[in-house]
Amino acid sequence: MRYDDASDQLLIDCPSHRSDSGTSLRAQYVDGRVLLHCFAGCETESVLGALGLSYRDLFDAPLPPGTVRGHTYADASGQLVGLQTKQPLPDGKKRFTPITRDPKTGAWRTRASDELKRTPYRLPEVLAAIAQGQPVWVVEGERDADSLWSHGVAATCNLNGAGKWNDAHARVLTGADVVVCQDYDEPGDKHRDAVFESLLDVAATVKLVRPAHGKDITDHLDAGYALA
Repeated sequence: MRYDDASDQLLIDCPSHRSDSGTSLRAQYVDGRVLLHCFAGCETESVLGALGLSYRDLFDAPLPPGTVRGHTYADASGQLVGLQTKQPLPDGKKRFTPITRDPKTGAWRTRASDELKRTPYRLPEVLAAIAQGQPVWVVEGERDADSLWSHGVAATCNLNGAGKWNDAHARVLTGADVVVCQDYDEPGDKHRDAVFESLLDVAATVKLVRPAHGKDITDHLDAGYALA
């Protein structure tokens, strides 16, 4: 365990996997919430499970009732912008609801701020990857982005999936080599085209791919296919 005074971060051994460094998990308290990031790619859900905790334990203010998971969106400096939460429905489907903090009361509210709509998922890590010359994949959802990160590949998406990509997301990828991986359905086709066109004048290169198995990149990887 090591505490970094300069960045106000606690670095500890991730309980979800074994490592040699002893500092594979970063914990930082930001704006009423503890942010967790495993450098080996463990999802927050698995880290919390290993600790016997839930997403609710990360927050000062309570999340909406029934929330079982939240994907964190942060700005370039790592400050919390909002979350995309998942709630199970009686019919077995899921409701995805963006939430942000009320600037006056600090309570969570079920709405997407303009800043959240403009912020790509895992922005600080994406910017670091671009600075290191790594390619960045663009996918439709947070689960797919996390799947790629777990395979050592930088990836991002926009809030609320297909049809919500905008020029602010594209500008983040200025000068980067980008791989756009679509979902294998009609909305995925349209989303792919919108992302591709927005990147033509800003990215260094843009490559289009689609899964060889299933609907998305997570299905592809879970089936044992390589990224090639």
